[in-house]
Amino acid sequence: MRKILIITAIAILSLSVKAQEKFNGIGIFKIGSDTTILYNYALLNKCKIKPFNKGIALFGKTQSDPNKLEILKLETNVKHPEDKINDLSECAEAKEFYCSIYEINGIKIKNIRLVYYHNQLIKFKSNRTDEIEAAMNAKYGKSELKDTQDTTSCLYNLTGITEKLIAHTFSYEWDNEDIRARSILSEYFDDHCNKEYNAYFTYSISNRDFEKCEQEGFNDRINGHKPNISKDKLKDF
Repeated sequence: MRKILIITAIAILSLSVKAQEKFNGIGIFKIGSDTTILYNYALLNKCKIKPFNKGIALFGKTQSDPNKLEILKLETNVKHPEDKINDLSECAEAKEFYCSIYEINGIKIKNIRLVYYHNQLIKFKSNRTDEIEAAMNAKYGKSELKDTQDTTSCLYNLTGITEKLIAHTFSYEWDNEDIRARSILSEYFDDHCNKEYNAYFTYSISNRDFEKCEQEGFNDRINGHKPNISKDKLKDF
């Protein structure tokens, strides 16, 4: 009898594991999907994808609560490099887009950033919401809350006192081999030692070629910005 119960329990557990779906993306934004899907989605919704290179304006959009679909192809601002878009990939072969809102199964996902490498989606980032977390837990299994602590020092200018502060990062994670999805709420301290928060949902796939391309692009940018100054002009320096 005990043997039968053990075999039954193993069978039930096996079925449960098989029934658990593996995460590979949300809706049309599956890891490995190409930009054709994004352009077809824009066409279906009568939305024209426009080139965009203004960092300050994009930051303003991401701080808003959009309800109208807008899709932008993000580019480097060559004429005004000071108005750069934050977190724009250093890889020359990457393409990035901003999608203001995407709704699926009644869940609205807002302020989406998409990164494509060799025309395949490798990274997704959006606003974090309780609805996204609940949907992920329901479909891919309940994730346990992780609390990571980071100690930093902060100098109070008025008193000259340096204080150690602890910043927490709270996260839920869902992994599928090389694909990692995370919902994050992180704390950090500004220049005045005031606590700030950053919340987002993201998923991506590990890609060594892309990481190498990112590093090469970063190196080229740093080396390309080194001024060439003649020693003859430094007499009074």
